[in-house]
Amino acid sequence: MENSEINDEFRVGCICAEKMTSDYVNPKRMENDLRNKATRRSNWINKEWKISRSEHHLLIYRDKLTKKYKGSIDKTWGRKTYDTLRHVKAAPFNGIEYSKSRGYW
Repeated sequence: MENSEINDEFRVGCICAEKMTSDYVNPKRMENDLRNKATRRSNWINKEWKISRSEHHLLIYRDKLTKKYKGSIDKTWGRKTYDTLRHVKAAPFNGIEYSKSRGYW
C-alpha cells in the first residue's frame, strides 16, 4: 500500500487494506487473484508434461555442453538459462501470465 503522508511503501493483509482504504471489495479480490496465481504456478511446475494438441507449443531444451535449461513458447525462445528443470518450467508460466495480462493469449 502507499500513503501520501508516508514516503515508504508498506505491506498489509487484505483486512487491514480494506479498513485503510474503505474498499471492502478490491483488496480481497486482489489477494484471491494472487493466491490463485500462486496455486496455478505450483500446479504448472509439478504437472506431468506431454505433447500438446493446442495451437501453442512449449518446449524445454537442455544444452548438452552447459547442462543448462532453456524454454520457448511457440517460436519465441527465452533469453535466460536455468540450472534446474523446476526453474525452467516456471519461465513459460510467467510468459503465459504476461501474455494473458496483455490479451495476447
